[in-house]
Amino acid sequence: AYMWIGAAALLAFIHNPAGAGRWVYGLLVTLGGVFGLSVAGRHLWLQNLPADQVPDCGMGLNYMLDTMPFTQVLREVFYGSGECADVHWSFLGLTMPGWTFLWYLAFTLGTITVLIKASAARR
Repeated sequence: AYMWIGAAALLAFIHNPAGAGRWVYGLLVTLGGVFGLSVAGRHLWLQNLPADQVPDCGMGLNYMLDTMPFTQVLREVFYGSGECADVHWSFLGLTMPGWTFLWYLAFTLGTITVLIKASAARR
């Protein structure tokens, strides 16, 4: 999702669109942010489950991509082993999914704010 947001923002910067083009790029960035929020939110939910309720994570991502259809890989990523709930890193009291959630939220809200202000300035 970060790569999607970065690519859309870079293309928007290079293209420097106006009007509808600005909304298209804004929508692309927002979609990346919403997808990232959902993945990070799911991971935060997994980390905050009681240990006996954590679902299985499954195989490694590279192995799944090599051996399964993409739709099945997505399903496995979201319904995976208890290792997904382990906290391996934290900074200022937030785990990595917590930080990514905050950044996706900032990207999404920032993009929406810029689009609304640009739209209001044109009127």
